[in-house]
Amino acid sequence: MSSNHNQVIGSRLKELRLERGLKISEMAESLYISRAYVGLLEKGTKKASSKVLEKYADFF
Repeated sequence: MSSNHNQVIGSRLKELRLERGLKISEMAESLYISRAYVGLLEKGTKKASSKVLEKYADFF
């Protein structure tokens, strides 16, 4: 997946989080992943694994 795809996905994940009024720490806790990882995903610097995307899908 290209960097641009990661940024598009990251932007959408951040948008969903903000729509729920959640802080990064709250999102991370809900998904059982680190705050740093959530931040990297939202910035598009890290590629989300299918397992993590599934956790997001289940949450939202």
